[in-house]
Amino acid sequence: ISYILPSRLKKYEDLYDTLVEGGRGKLKQADRERSLQALMTTNLLKRLESSVEAFRLTLNSLHDNHTRTLSKISAFRVAGGGGTVSDWTDSLTDLEAEEDDIPVPDDAAIGGKVKISLADMDLPSWEHDLQVDLAVITALLESMTKVTPKDDAKLQHLKALILGKMDNPINDGNKKVLVFTAFADTASYLYTNLAETLLTTRGLHTGKVTGKDAPKSTLKKNYDFQSLLTLFSPRAKEKAQVLPHEPAELDLLIGTDCISEGQNLQDCDYLVN
Repeated sequence: ISYILPSRLKKYEDLYDTLVEGGRGKLKQADRERSLQALMTTNLLKRLESSVEAFRLTLNSLHDNHTRTLSKISAFRVAGGGGTVSDWTDSLTDLEAEEDDIPVPDDAAIGGKVKISLADMDLPSWEHDLQVDLAVITALLESMTKVTPKDDAKLQHLKALILGKMDNPINDGNKKVLVFTAFADTASYLYTNLAETLLTTRGLHTGKVTGKDAPKSTLKKNYDFQSLLTLFSPRAKEKAQVLPHEPAELDLLIGTDCISEGQNLQDCDYLVN
């Protein structure tokens, strides 16, 4: 909407602005876009705060999207066709805290509820702003790729905190640690960089459960969501009856907030946010 030519703007306002309060007010598509911009900014900062990996993945998605969009603009100019740009604000309706990618537009896709003809857009301005954004994203990616797990101060601090707790349990003999994160990408990053260390140096098993992908653990057998929770919290979830033939337990469980909903994890006496 922001890049529609002024002479073509009313056409799209009539199509996509929504009457509210029984027709006494109007929800403009332009206002929805401004709200989306604020949400995307907040989510980018949340992912940066969560982990360098989550931020890197989103930057890569944005980079790929901008590159594709600029290519489509160039192709449109060469072909002089009637391509459309589709709006992506509706994909935010069901956006949860655990969603791993900020929704980015596929700017020439057929799908989407809001479609705008490229012929009705101020392409030079849009192209210029996309190029500026792409330059910033590229520079950020170059900086972020320099941060290896060894250089990741937050990861190393968390690792030291977990090992310290396991060496000095709050409850005698209880080494269990539960790590929550808002993003499944961060959970996978932590699992990759913590699980093997705990297994090889301490003989302790790690599990990962998120709402995005299949549960995972360092145990030889593949267990489902509830089974991993049982192996992490054996007393509360009566492991002796549910999984009597599995001698091992999980001492570290990494996951998103989905694992806390309706779960009794009383065996865990330590929480890392």
